[in-house]
Amino acid sequence: GHLPPACTTDGNGRPLHSWRVEILPFVDQMAIYNRIDKKEPWNSPKNKAAAAVMPPLFSCPSTAQPPGDTQTHYMMVVGPNTVGGKPGDPGTRPADITDGRSNTLLVVEVPGPGMNWMEPKDITLPELLARVKAASQGKAPHVRGFNIATCDGAVHFLPVTLDEETLQRLAIINDGQP
Repeated sequence: GHLPPACTTDGNGRPLHSWRVEILPFVDQMAIYNRIDKKEPWNSPKNKAAAAVMPPLFSCPSTAQPPGDTQTHYMMVVGPNTVGGKPGDPGTRPADITDGRSNTLLVVEVPGPGMNWMEPKDITLPELLARVKAASQGKAPHVRGFNIATCDGAVHFLPVTLDEETLQRLAIINDGQP
């Protein structure tokens, strides 16, 4: 009944795992999912072995990553009125996406530094805007842009020259500006 939350948290609100861990059962990755102790943080000694094995779907197929690299660039936009929300949020319900699922960012391939695929860290809208601006000056993961997935499951390629207003509208789920 909802999209995965950007991260899971413990009883004290401390982030434990990324949304990427939560979708593993739905993308035929149960073997890795079953190795993860969901009560422990992603980087705990119990989860160290699982964090060292990144499922291939979290790396860009057109970017050569060295063997053993566990860095992903696929992130949710987090913050108020985004699909990612804030830590502890239960996950956005499709009915809450009033701008339309085909008009709303779910996951973005973020230009610039990545993070371990299990790490419960994503990107805020201001951070994304800054990285896209930097990418427009020659630091994009692809020649002219980056990939996004919208909440309807479609994947699109966006140019790094996309204006900030359009990118903001894509990230906000309910601003009345599809």
